Amino acid sequence: MLPSTLFKQANKLKTAFCFLIFTFNSFGSSINETLIETAIILNFHSSNEENYQNSRRLSQSYSEINPAMSTDINNSMSSFDQTINSVGVETAFKNIFENYPNEKKLDAVDYATDYLVQNKDTFGLSNENFGSALQSILKSLIGTSNIGELQGYYAELPLRIFQNLIPNAVNQWGHTSTEWIELLSKTIIDSISNSGLAANEKNSLYEISIKSSFSGILNLLKSSDTNANGFYSGIKPIDDSTLSDATMLFDGAHKEFKKFNPQKTYIINHLARGLTEAIFKNIDPNKDVKSEFDAYAKILGENAIEGTLEFFNSINDGGDYSLFAFEVSRVVANGLSHEAVLVSTAQPNYKTLSLPSHAAEVMARSVSSKSIEYLLEKNINYDLTKMAQAVSFGSAQGSQLASVSEKALDYPDNWEIFSRKEIAKKSSEGSSNGSVDTAAKLYISPDKYEGNPKPDGRTNWNEILEIAKGSSMGSLTANTAMSIYFPTERQSIINYSAQGSAYGSVSADNLNIILPEPKNPTSEIKVDIARATANGASTGATFEVVALLGAKPDLDSSDTDSLKTIEAATYGTTFGAIQAGTESLNSDALLLKQASKQGATSGSLNGIGLGLGKALNDAVNVDLNSKTAILQTISTTNSVASTNASRSIATKSIKTSASDMLLLMRKFNISPKFTNPTRIYQNTNTDINNADLPSAQTPIEYASPI
Repeated sequence: MLPSTLFKQANKLKTAFCFLIFTFNSFGSSINETLIETAIILNFHSSNEENYQNSRRLSQSYSEINPAMSTDINNSMSSFDQTINSVGVETAFKNIFENYPNEKKLDAVDYATDYLVQNKDTFGLSNENFGSALQSILKSLIGTSNIGELQGYYAELPLRIFQNLIPNAVNQWGHTSTEWIELLSKTIIDSISNSGLAANEKNSLYEISIKSSFSGILNLLKSSDTNANGFYSGIKPIDDSTLSDATMLFDGAHKEFKKFNPQKTYIINHLARGLTEAIFKNIDPNKDVKSEFDAYAKILGENAIEGTLEFFNSINDGGDYSLFAFEVSRVVANGLSHEAVLVSTAQPNYKTLSLPSHAAEVMARSVSSKSIEYLLEKNINYDLTKMAQAVSFGSAQGSQLASVSEKALDYPDNWEIFSRKEIAKKSSEGSSNGSVDTAAKLYISPDKYEGNPKPDGRTNWNEILEIAKGSSMGSLTANTAMSIYFPTERQSIINYSAQGSAYGSVSADNLNIILPEPKNPTSEIKVDIARATANGASTGATFEVVALLGAKPDLDSSDTDSLKTIEAATYGTTFGAIQAGTESLNSDALLLKQASKQGATSGSLNGIGLGLGKALNDAVNVDLNSKTAILQTISTTNSVASTNASRSIATKSIKTSASDMLLLMRKFNISPKFTNPTRIYQNTNTDINNADLPSAQTPIEYASPI
């Protein structure tokens, strides 16, 4: 309870509040600090007898009350015995906002937020009560503004609020920036969810808030020069990826494989988690849950990535920020997928709906699709392959982290919450399908611009293949690594992830409109996609196993770990590609089978080379004692998978026979003089040897279309 003197003061404040309202109505003006302070004080009861603070330190955007005040203020709150009259706060601020000119309302929110920060200990506010008070203020803003005005406000609000709290207040109070970014992001979303707006208006504000939250936190990182727990300021270009950078926490023992310390982006990951949790709380378990998941995943994924890439696109200092853009995109995908999968287990009936794997799929598809689309439409000169790899890696990693219990690191029995292999499959499928389908939608045939540069914002044949390769590589790299860090049936994870990648890429709807190109009439896009996907999947899986488990396929002629990995990846990509291609009624299963075999062969060599530490441009040239066993494994597994895939879709078994190949070659006018893709025209020596594997001089990319 307040002391008696404060009760008397409160009565005076009530009188003053009424007078201030009258005065403001009569004369109008700029923001009245006393009016805002009074509205807050009247609705708090505290056991703390300290004087209320009036040391103003507002956001960088605030200029009305005192432009000289500090810019980067953050909040961390202690818990005391306190109560807050949320209704009173909301009512008081409605009175304020109803009489403020529109252009001053954001400054009023800015000032009120800072006032709460400065007096948090005095009011005895817990973290939760701080969020409740801020939400009441934002709800009053919504209640006194039309949707057009609100769209403008919420485009600025996240950054303004973040600046009032991060990093200075966090440092002062000894809390972490990550816990506060989650609370603030939830508060912003909850203010919309708990308003009286129509559903379409809420969705509009969700989209704007998510986008501006990511661009806002990145702007804050770039503009700040002060660190805090969980907040590492500064964003600089990485012009030379072989050099370390202390500001960017970019380092590593290997010159060609330096990476960002995860601490650099912790706050972004937690922002993604906070927003996702708050958005998905709006799902009604009694309605069509999957449909609602789809809608919210689209809102989250698309706007999170757009806000992220919009920030990088706005930098015009000539530096190369692409590496950090890939890293942030990966982290965003990780946080969104992690929280989406966790939320999908919140209700008892969710698991029976297979919602965890569905959530992993739709979130991965949303992020991957938008990331490729944004780079192309804005003509941003980033490597599309690396972007596809980054977001697929993040989605797979995040969904796998969500699929193990909190005590997973203690390795207890039965630690899995739900099927990790299904999560791996659907996340991989969503990533591949989203990125490839978007790239295919923007494809333009070379005959449309012959003799001229390819039009901006459009893709060519090879770019689509590289995107497919990058997406499958990212998914398999992450899923394989997670199966090692959190032990499970590794082969199942690799197999299902590879199936998902192949099925997702080959089944992309927009591939159906791409015809063979004039200068390559025997080629079919889905066949090339199957090859590229198998290449990426095998590369990612074998790299992780060799690098993390210390497999020795270079020394051991029959290295178990690497051979089992190759077997799982080959089976998965072959099975998934044939399933997707045959279901579309537009692809020859035999072509898909052979392409998957070719891709698995080249990818396995490349992944092993990278895992053994060879340079990127020379990885495929590694000397292996196990080459014979690798080829035998790929060949056998490819045949088994194709047969099983054909049976699963109720078609004839697929066997590579001489008669099949003769018919195929007649169809495409291919001469055996120049191609022998399945070795049906073999030497009398039928033993498989090292010469059957592609070399650097005869890379798989130049193999026959079949």
